[in-house]
Amino acid sequence: MPRVSERQRLLRDIVDVMAVATLGEEDDDLLHSAQGRAAVTEDQLLFSELDEVYDMLQLVESSRYLVDRKRIDSCTQFNAEIFMASYPTSRFHQRTRMDKSSFERVVNTIKDNPVFYNDSPCPQAPVWMQLAVALDRFGNYGSGASLSRSQELWGIGKGTVDDYTDRVVKALLPLTARRADARHVCLGQRCPSVSGELISLREGK
Repeated sequence: MPRVSERQRLLRDIVDVMAVATLGEEDDDLLHSAQGRAAVTEDQLLFSELDEVYDMLQLVESSRYLVDRKRIDSCTQFNAEIFMASYPTSRFHQRTRMDKSSFERVVNTIKDNPVFYNDSPCPQAPVWMQLAVALDRFGNYGSGASLSRSQELWGIGKGTVDDYTDRVVKALLPLTARRADARHVCLGQRCPSVSGELISLREGK
C-alpha cells in the first residue's frame, strides 16, 4: 500500500472540511432564508471560516514540505586530484572495489555516454564522481548500501545517489553486450587462452 505523507493527509482533511461545509450550506439555504438577519450573520461567519480553510489549502499546496528543509552542503572534500592521486590505495579500493588504473579505464570508457550529459544550465557531476558513488553502493549490502550512508559519505542528496547509480548502470549495460559478442567471436576462432588449449612458447612447437 502506498505510503501517505503528512502533507497528503492534511490536504485530504482540508478538502473534506470544505466539502462538508459546502454541503451543509446548501442544505440550510431554505432554513436560513426564513430567519432573516440572524441567518445573514450565520452565513457571514460560515463564509469567513470557509475563506480561512481555503487560505490554508492554498498555503499547503504552495509548498512541497510542511516544515523548512535544510539543504545539505555540497561535496567539497572529493575532487579528482585528491580522489585519484592522493587518496590512499587501500581506501580507494574499499570505496570502489577496484584499483585506480581499472577505475580510470572504466571512466574513460563510459565518459562519452549521452546519459552523463543534458541540456540543463546546471551541469552534472563529473563521471568519475558518479561512478565512484555507484561502485560504493554496489560494493555494500544491507545498511552499508543505504542512501543515508551514501548521503553522509559523499555529501549529496539521497535522490542524487539514485540518479548517479541509474546513469552508471545505463552506461555499463552496453559494455556487457559488447563483452559477450567479443567472447563469442573469440570462441568461434578457437582462442587458446579462452578454449583452454595449451600455448607453445617455444619456436617449432
